[in-house]
Amino acid sequence: MLSVYKGRHHQNGFTLVEVTITVIILGIILSVAAVSYARTSDGVSMTGAKRQVETAINRAITSSRQENVSYRIVFYPRTDAAHPNSYEFLRNVESSGSWSMQPFDGSVSGERVTADGGHYYIKLEGGVNLTNNSVVTIDIVPSGTTLQVTEAVVYLERGSASSSVTVNSQGKVKAQ
Repeated sequence: MLSVYKGRHHQNGFTLVEVTITVIILGIILSVAAVSYARTSDGVSMTGAKRQVETAINRAITSSRQENVSYRIVFYPRTDAAHPNSYEFLRNVESSGSWSMQPFDGSVSGERVTADGGHYYIKLEGGVNLTNNSVVTIDIVPSGTTLQVTEAVVYLERGSASSSVTVNSQGKVKAQ
């Protein structure tokens, strides 16, 4: 026999309003998390790029001191058409009685190097840009027990994060 219920019929589940409110709240939480992640990612990339630049300059200074030979490190800004956001090492080499700056591969394991026309360009990692208005050249010249170093500032930027690496005339390198 069929019976017909009179009165309220209970259904299990959520109403459209409850589902909509839940989706909106989840959307807000996810957007805040995405922005936070992007900022953290920019900061981590910036820290890595600062260390890369700082280490490259220190490698050139140490090599110049140990070998008693002049070194040069050249940073190419993002506006450089051929090799944006990269740098290269050069060292003074004697050939047939004369000295000249010659490029060499001064990279370390894990760095991306592009060889082009006898030069070795090392790409700055993490999508970080070198934001100087022109090429930055740092010359390191040993003079007895001291070094003469070209003072310079290398400016870095990724997203909203920016930083710099400076080197003074005594060869002290400082990331800021």
